[in-house]
Amino acid sequence: MRRTGPLRGLLTSIAVALAGRAGARMAALAGVPVGRSTLLRMLRTLPDPQVGKITVLGVNDWAKRRGNSYGTVRSPGVRAN
Repeated sequence: MRRTGPLRGLLTSIAVALAGRAGARMAALAGVPVGRSTLLRMLRTLPDPQVGKITVLGVNDWAKRRGNSYGTVRSPGVRAN
């Protein structure tokens, strides 16, 4: 389906804010009936946001079983106490 630039911008904004069903309800209130799948598809086509320089990195280690398997989660932007 073809959409004008302003309509595509409106639907993209709604999709980013609410996605799925809630987004479809909001779009219907704005007078633009659109399905939840369409909004989710619009979200998937958006480019990934740029990642800035990581200045602080948090690390969390744990063992699944004592002495066997270990896991690590790294969280950018988390400051240690």
